[in-house]
Amino acid sequence: MAKGMQVMAHQMTLMREELHTLREANQALAKRRRAKRSRVQLGGALTIKESQALRDEKDKGKRLATEEGENGGPSKRKAMGDRHCRNCGKAGHNSRTCGVVIELGSELDSD
Repeated sequence: MAKGMQVMAHQMTLMREELHTLREANQALAKRRRAKRSRVQLGGALTIKESQALRDEKDKGKRLATEEGENGGPSKRKAMGDRHCRNCGKAGHNSRTCGVVIELGSELDSD
């Protein structure tokens, strides 16, 4: 009886520790998700021109950050080139979402 109580107490301690760890991870994830949501307007309506100006400023900051690396040299993105689809070679989508269907040869047909 006493041995069984010890085992249960030990399992309970492990479960509490796991619950504590999972709650901390969940809070950190929720905090990151909340931080990603940036509120553009604090009150009142936002006009189209104002929103375009804000978007342009944000894009300009991102562009400058990607053009120059941390040490002032070219960034990895610039050295690698622009992203494009492997199937058709066009920018704007990837091979998973590409509308071009690649026909497989008779290599896979093993009849």
